[in-house]
Amino acid sequence: MPEIVKYLEDLGMIRVDSFGETSIDDWNNSMKQVLRINKDTGCSLVLVDARKQNVSPDTMDLYDFGSELPRAFKFAVVISDKTIDDHFFLETVGKNRGKPIQLFRNIEEAVSWLKGNA
Repeated sequence: MPEIVKYLEDLGMIRVDSFGETSIDDWNNSMKQVLRINKDTGCSLVLVDARKQNVSPDTMDLYDFGSELPRAFKFAVVISDKTIDDHFFLETVGKNRGKPIQLFRNIEEAVSWLKGNA
């Protein structure tokens, strides 16, 4: 599985490291882990580091995934040049449905936005 999900207690957020070729099954499995961590900790801030991602799911899967993002969460995605168009599409789908999702070029800006400092 080319994604690792962990709770960063010191930052008070969930981190998803996504790398290589990712499928919708990988993304769905990661979301299940995010939901589990949320249930255990109450944390709803999600930092996705996709800078090392080479391939993302196809357009229809991205559409469905973006449509189903939970509104109670806040998602900051640090993007890869290789999957930038896919992530812009995902962001658009999410935002059009009132989901708090934002793309970034670096971790520091993403963390700042998640914590409400941006």
